[in-house]
Amino acid sequence: MEVPVFDFQLGVEPSLFFPKLRYKRSPFHFLSIGAPSTRKNSQIAVNAFLDTFAGIDDVFLIYKCIGEPDARIYPDSSARNSVYKHSKIKVIDIDLPIEQLSELYDSIDCVIYPTSGEGWGLMPYQSIAKGIPTICTNATACTEFAEMSVPLNFSFGKNKMSGIYEDAGVWAEPDYQDLCDKMLYVVKNYDKVASDTFDGAKYINKNLTWEKVSLDYKERLCQISNKLEKKV
Repeated sequence: MEVPVFDFQLGVEPSLFFPKLRYKRSPFHFLSIGAPSTRKNSQIAVNAFLDTFAGIDDVFLIYKCIGEPDARIYPDSSARNSVYKHSKIKVIDIDLPIEQLSELYDSIDCVIYPTSGEGWGLMPYQSIAKGIPTICTNATACTEFAEMSVPLNFSFGKNKMSGIYEDAGVWAEPDYQDLCDKMLYVVKNYDKVASDTFDGAKYINKNLTWEKVSLDYKERLCQISNKLEKKV
């Protein structure tokens, strides 16, 4: 039996997520978006930042989460290793309205998003739509846009998630060394990466706003509605 497949695109709100050509600033700020979603791999992001930039004074990490951070400075989980206490890491642990999230993006220089799997991948998509260099795992839903900026290599493995993602199947394992290398590459080649991302942002803004992509959603809903009416 043949079953039709319908392709629905992810959209952005252009009044908040619009293209802007970025330029390297000092100090340089990475943004990691993590807890409570363990699949976003906050620990990998923190480890990569510290391994690559711990001795560099003008590079910092903003760690965005909702509630308690799930990453630590060292392998053990004791309170003394809290990311709150590291001088190069700033933690934002509250939920932000979308307007403030857009402003947060504008305050940083690069998003790191070593996710193990996404249904939509809205947050890295939004950052690319603003022209912000974004290192995102080129897997699952993110294959739709990761190459518009800096795609992160991965392999499918048996890494485990917790909470609602436990026993949810096979997940992508982001390549740790590739993440470190690409974070350093972005810092050293920022103007080129920002220019390439800006091109992706312009494409999103031209073709993939919610106003435009929602037409396909509307059409499909009308098709379903018409079929249901015929059955009544």
